[in-house]
Amino acid sequence: MEGTLVKRKDVPAMFGEQFNPGNWMTGHISLQGDVVLFVTGDGDYSSECRQGPKRNGTFVWSSQSSTAPDSKKGREILDGEKTVHIFWRETKRKHNCQFQALGTYVYKSHKGSKPMCVTFMPQ
Repeated sequence: MEGTLVKRKDVPAMFGEQFNPGNWMTGHISLQGDVVLFVTGDGDYSSECRQGPKRNGTFVWSSQSSTAPDSKKGREILDGEKTVHIFWRETKRKHNCQFQALGTYVYKSHKGSKPMCVTFMPQ
């Protein structure tokens, strides 16, 4: 799976799920033992939290503006109890809107709240 280009609608089957636009069209999907993040790099982010893969192997993600460290989705990322799967695309226009499956990551650190800027390390 890692490195593969996939359409969003094809990702749920990788987790034994069915595509449901109400759930799978968001950027942060919560499953029983997993979190799936769909990340696009061409958003409007502060320079301190530039989303995407970094040269040192880490990945930086900016949560939605409603996510705080003590919120349900914030705790889900920070507590490390779920496996985080990251699907990345530089822009919506590249590769016909497909995402690259980057693999699984673990929480390393974060800054801020609403939104949170989270750094992950590869698992």
